[in-house]
Amino acid sequence: MKQEAVKHDKYYEGYLQLRNCDKEVYNYVRGKFEDNNIYIAKEIKQKNGFDYQVSSNKFIIKLGNELVRKYSGRQKVTRKLFSRDNQTGKNIYRMTVLFEQLPFRVGSVIQDSGEDVKVLSISSKKINVKNLKTGKKYFLSV
Repeated sequence: MKQEAVKHDKYYEGYLQLRNCDKEVYNYVRGKFEDNNIYIAKEIKQKNGFDYQVSSNKFIIKLGNELVRKYSGRQKVTRKLFSRDNQTGKNIYRMTVLFEQLPFRVGSVIQDSGEDVKVLSISSKKINVKNLKTGKKYFLSV
């Protein structure tokens, strides 16, 4: 995926926000930016992660989905009206993709109300688990 020329050094289309991530995730993201020639206008250190002002909305959405699959986390995508294209009349949005890594992965055994449960799947809103003692399957909210 090739990126078109950046309009100026502070130009960005959206934010990629990483929260509570391992160093491995940050290294993976930086590598993806470099491999795909994605320009980072600004990197902002936050209390529990980083915000990147990035030159491609399409890329950060694709990368967010990749991070969820690869690193067991949740993603939230929002957009804010930024401008309107003078030639086409289409709205231009600034996207924000938030990725928050969870402290466990699919297959991990965690505690819920003092019981051991195995994580079967993770979605953006719920975690499917199975009680190891009773075999009962149920959902936890994220």
